[in-house]
Amino acid sequence: VRRQHPLHPYIADFFIASHRLVIELDGAIHVEQRDRDLARDHYLALTYGVSVLRIDAELVERQLHAAITIVRASL
Repeated sequence: VRRQHPLHPYIADFFIASHRLVIELDGAIHVEQRDRDLARDHYLALTYGVSVLRIDAELVERQLHAAITIVRASL
């Protein structure tokens, strides 16, 4: 798992190269930029052949085990 991995012109919060998976932790600001995030996810999928998993940052902070379960299910 690579943290703050560059995928030009973006930086992924986390990247699991062996599974071609980008994990993004979304805080409250992401509610307002949903269209921008979707365009970014689409670009990463087309350009790098990755899947993007978005997880609410609050879930990670409050229920880490649940967030880990979501990541495992995606793998």
